Amino acid sequence: MEQQTNRPHRPPKKEKTKHEKGKNPKAFAPQSGRKAEKQARRNVEKDQAKLHVPLPDRTFGVRPTAKQEPSQGSSKDSANQDNGPPPVIVAVMGPPGVSNYVLLKKETKELEGKLKFLADMISYFYR
Repeated sequence: MEQQTNRPHRPPKKEKTKHEKGKNPKAFAPQSGRKAEKQARRNVEKDQAKLHVPLPDRTFGVRPTAKQEPSQGSSKDSANQDNGPPPVIVAVMGPPGVSNYVLLKKETKELEGKLKFLADMISYFYR
C-alpha cells in the first residue's frame, strides 16, 4: 500500500491586526436622551429603595456583649425575649385532611397583634 501524503498547511499571507483601541465607546452609549434619563431615574429610585427598606430584627438568640446589658424590665418583656420576634414567613403544608387550616388559625391567634400581613395559601389539588 502506498502511504497517503496530505497537503501541508498554508501559512497566513498577512499577519492578524491587533486591536489597540479596545471597545468603541460610541457603540455602547445610549442612543436616546430620554432613555438615558429614564435609566438614571430608575437607578436613583433603586438606590433610595435600598436605603429606606426596613430590615427585620434578626438579633434574637444573640448573646449581649459587654457593652449591652440585658433589659431588667417586667416579666412580660422577659417572656417576649424568650419567644423572640414573630417569624418572617410561616409555611403550612400537607395533604388534605391533616388539619392545616386549624393549625393556621392557631398560629394567627398566637401572633395576633404582631402580624403585618397574612396570606392564606392552603389549596387542594385533585387529579
